[in-house]
Amino acid sequence: MKIAAFVGRIVERHAPAILVVVLILIGLASWSVGKTSIVTTQDAFISPDSEAFLGYQAYEEAFGGDSMMILIPGTPLELATPEALRGFTELEARLSAEPRIASIVSPLTLLAPAAAQGGVDLDDPGSLLQAALEDESLRTQLERFFPKNHALVVVRLAGGLIPDEQVEVAQFIRETVAANPLGADAIVAGTPLLAADVKSAITSDLVRTGVIAVILMVLILFVVFPVRWRLLSLPMVLVGVLWTFGLIAAIDIPLTLVTLGCLPVLIGLGVDFAVQFHNRYEEEMYRGETRAEAIVESISHISPAVGAAVIAMVLGFITLLMSAIPAVRDFGVVLAIGAAVLYATALFVLNAILYRFDRQPRTTAAPVSGAPVSAAPAPQEGPDGGAAAPAAPHPSGSRPARPGLPSAWRSTVTRIRSLLGRDWLRIGATLPRVAGWSRRHALWVVSAAVVVAVVGFVADRDLTVQTEVEKLIPTNTPGVVALEEARSVVGGSIQLPFLIHAQDVTAPSVVHWMADFQARVLGAHPELVGVNSLTETLGVKPGDKIPSPQAITAALAELPTPIRDALITPDRANASMAFTVTEMPIAGLNQLIDDLMAEANVPAGVTLTPGGTVTLAARAVEATTKNRGLLTGLGIIVVLLGLLAIYRNWRRALIAVIPIVLVTGWSSALMWVAGVDLNPLTAVLGSLVIAIGTEFTVLLLSRYWEERSKGVDHDLAMGEAVAKVGRAITASALTVAAGFGALIFSSFPALRDFGIVTVIDVLFALIVTVTVVPSLVHWLDRGRIRPAGDEG
Repeated sequence: MKIAAFVGRIVERHAPAILVVVLILIGLASWSVGKTSIVTTQDAFISPDSEAFLGYQAYEEAFGGDSMMILIPGTPLELATPEALRGFTELEARLSAEPRIASIVSPLTLLAPAAAQGGVDLDDPGSLLQAALEDESLRTQLERFFPKNHALVVVRLAGGLIPDEQVEVAQFIRETVAANPLGADAIVAGTPLLAADVKSAITSDLVRTGVIAVILMVLILFVVFPVRWRLLSLPMVLVGVLWTFGLIAAIDIPLTLVTLGCLPVLIGLGVDFAVQFHNRYEEEMYRGETRAEAIVESISHISPAVGAAVIAMVLGFITLLMSAIPAVRDFGVVLAIGAAVLYATALFVLNAILYRFDRQPRTTAAPVSGAPVSAAPAPQEGPDGGAAAPAAPHPSGSRPARPGLPSAWRSTVTRIRSLLGRDWLRIGATLPRVAGWSRRHALWVVSAAVVVAVVGFVADRDLTVQTEVEKLIPTNTPGVVALEEARSVVGGSIQLPFLIHAQDVTAPSVVHWMADFQARVLGAHPELVGVNSLTETLGVKPGDKIPSPQAITAALAELPTPIRDALITPDRANASMAFTVTEMPIAGLNQLIDDLMAEANVPAGVTLTPGGTVTLAARAVEATTKNRGLLTGLGIIVVLLGLLAIYRNWRRALIAVIPIVLVTGWSSALMWVAGVDLNPLTAVLGSLVIAIGTEFTVLLLSRYWEERSKGVDHDLAMGEAVAKVGRAITASALTVAAGFGALIFSSFPALRDFGIVTVIDVLFALIVTVTVVPSLVHWLDRGRIRPAGDEG
């Protein structure tokens, strides 16, 4: 308390200096943020030391990056005309000019060597047809490139490209195809193109949801927080968020699409903290204190309470460091830093502005819940905020009208101020009644809350994790539409590549195993609809006589270079086996990868490693969701231990934490009843709810213990606490909910579900704060009255 009072005196005495420092820090933060860029490397989403990432890198080094499909409609005869072949030639030439494209394989890739040997005239469709009929190997290869009256062109990107570069190449391919004579109705599909559309949608979503969040917060503050300068918290948020991202840029925390997702959370928290400080300042002002007295008193009482809540919040966020996903760990660190920075912003900046510029004395009934009403005008202040000579009260008992203002305008302004200051939702009267009822029926309230939570904890095991791509991202983007169209033509749109490594992958024993493994898994897994491999290209089947190394060498030499390089490396130490997979949930893809690895029966001296971006995505989603219960449980334990260290009283710590534990169970119960699936975002929801919800309980309990320290009875102390801070807690909860609620307007189904569930959970946290907390206090806090100064 003494430290808090000291801080209050610093703000009161040095407000102008604080505001000058604020301007300097804003400039430094702007400069720091201006040097940052969004990091999109794959190791932001999965550990670079993980087996999946190492396998991804090994495959890229051997065979390049992901592939994209170009499907050009037309029958083989329609696409064998000289004009069409010139279109293929022009398309390959333009694509080959891009250095970040490793290879291009098309029907022309097969026909060009035959034409060079004089066997095929590319200007004579009859010659092409005759060659296909006479050469069984050429006919077989060409059939693979003409699925369902479409010509297939496979473009493989170079290895080592970061996602941003993959997006650029994907867009280049799409634009090049569109400009080609054959590209009018062509389908361009692939994971890199999907990533390009997702990134574009995320950028537009951030702008849209940010604007909606601010609009919602303005409306909420006007309705539930009727104080002077009620919107002051919004510029405080802008300053605090700028400082947060400036700081994380200065300490080299990568800015990813995941850490950008902290923005709505930080906006809600910033408004939350500012509302708490502003609410207490208004309460002190309505007691008739001067600005100087109000600033010192409000900071002395509210800063320890909010500080304890912030410490618990930071501890909850830090538990995300246990996640296996680097971006999720950064998400937790950014939220922890942001919470601390936003607290400092509200403590120093908001209070300095209030002290320096709030010149209006409070002479009417207080809009703050429970604040006493002055029977006489507050003492006027001198320039330094101290008391000045008393002035005669204005006859109307309100602020004197500005000279020269027309009477009609004065009446309108007065009416507007009266409307804005009205408690439209009657929160100030309703919350104390709810809390009082809960205390009188404590047994039933707590029993019902526990039963619902237990149902949720049991049902949590039955919640499914939604990992179908179409249900996580917008389904109307060109990338998703193209994947659907490609799937209808080729039977699958996912390429699942495996890297086979041996001293010589053309050795008969290795080739025999490859043929056997390929045949077994294609027969056992109907979701595998095709494969591109060395044995498939050479036509080797299980039970066939394995060609000699010399025969394999000769067969490989006859293959066009792009096709050969996609199957085997020049040193023959690596081979590729790429399966085409039907569309399936990522969880199913994870299981498929595990099944294929378990069924491989790899011989000695051979290794099999899954590769490709699809493997990275599958493993990242698995890592995000599998530790959900551990993260939630750890968050509860860490917050409880933190509050024990702060309060040095196990009853107080339990009263603050138990309600939030119940909220996690309520959340699972609601999702189970409503049929809402978990997704990679809602999987980390527990840590957020624990961190944010604990603040509400801590703030209410801190005010309760403050009243108790004055010698007030338990029931009266809780009633007074709810009356004094209930409106501020409600405003905080609703503004935090508004930050998440803006996500409901996102084009991403995963973000919409996350926003809906989080809004409900924040409202649950508010409900338990005004119902379960008073009930628990009724049972657990029946000890002695603590002396003044020991309340927080």
